[in-house]
Amino acid sequence: MSGKMMDHKMTKVRVRHTEQLARSALTTHRTVLRLTATLWAVRDKRKPPMQYEVELKFPLANPTGIVAKLMSLGAVAAAPVEQVDRYFNHPSRDFSQTDEAFRIRSAGEANCVTYKGTRVDSLTKTRREIEVAFADGPDAANQMAEVWQALGFRFVSEVRKTRTPLTLDWHQRTYDIALDEVPPLGTFLEIELLADEAGRVAAGDAILALARELNLTHPEHRSYLKLLLGL
Repeated sequence: MSGKMMDHKMTKVRVRHTEQLARSALTTHRTVLRLTATLWAVRDKRKPPMQYEVELKFPLANPTGIVAKLMSLGAVAAAPVEQVDRYFNHPSRDFSQTDEAFRIRSAGEANCVTYKGTRVDSLTKTRREIEVAFADGPDAANQMAEVWQALGFRFVSEVRKTRTPLTLDWHQRTYDIALDEVPPLGTFLEIELLADEAGRVAAGDAILALARELNLTHPEHRSYLKLLLGL
């Protein structure tokens, strides 16, 4: 076989080998793209929807009568719990002006840190809420407070209350209700539902309907912190 023919065959072999490598690389690339798309789709499906706390709070002149009415509707009360809320202000913006809130709550031994965003509804107190539990006990709560202060957050004030939680199934919804004794402010009733973006307006309407059923007509839109600070 002449040298030219040998070179020609070798060239054809190299071309075929190059084409095979290119096809293999393209197949691998497409597989990676499909896997990436699948992973992103799974991630999006597992991503929880944004949660909103939808609530109304009412000062009570006659707590006994309201509790009796709730019990007649089927409400179930749990044992009272002492809650201590420590509120902090942001290092670079004033939460009292932005209407946000950031606190450490201790309820008995249980602790959690909570961020509440700005209100998105004028009739009810509706805003985004993010709550994360952490280690139990007063030492853990104090250490968490030290962490936030080390990061520049400023301690504002403390709110202490005795909360009696109640649960009410009414009109195909489950309401979280709280009877709060807040010295020296008095006694309040909070009605709360959690909802996503699509359901927050309907949740607000449901809370207003329950308030009408209880003959509660004058909600208090300020937080306990603002009431205690006279804001």
